[in-house]
Amino acid sequence: MQASAQKRLSAEEIITSLLKTTDGNIFRMYETRKFNASVFVFMLPDCPACENYTRTLNSMSDKFKSDGIQFYGVFPDFIKAEEIDNFRKTYKLRFPMLMDYNRELLNAFDAHVAPSVYVISETTLLLYRGRIDDWMYAVGKKRTVISHHELEDALEDIADHKPVRVNQTQPVGCLID
Repeated sequence: MQASAQKRLSAEEIITSLLKTTDGNIFRMYETRKFNASVFVFMLPDCPACENYTRTLNSMSDKFKSDGIQFYGVFPDFIKAEEIDNFRKTYKLRFPMLMDYNRELLNAFDAHVAPSVYVISETTLLLYRGRIDDWMYAVGKKRTVISHHELEDALEDIADHKPVRVNQTQPVGCLID
């Protein structure tokens, strides 16, 4: 499991990927090269797990911004811009929301569950993929105490210029497809 997350996305996937933001701007994947790492969080606006993780994601986005780590919310092709914008406003998300209408990122990362996270380096090396933490251990089943904070641990490793200790976990949540 450890080595499988260490995949480099092809230059073509990075350079040619164009997504729209909810405010109508164009987002180009090569823009991620200006950050030490980029965190892509695949989300669905009607998924309870996504709703419940918004505070955690905002907190981590704020915490790691000074380390050059940028968060992005990614929504699949069947979600309308208005739904995404309402989700962003309702949960006060402070990082950009991307509309993946051609499923370029979904396919590049092979994402099937929301929420699931994918962290890439500025050179497009996939550093971490999987869940945010172990709060949800099965669909609809939650722990009272979170004991593993894999995303936060991975981002701390990146911020400290260390290899990511755990680079892949199994996300739990709502099916995207």
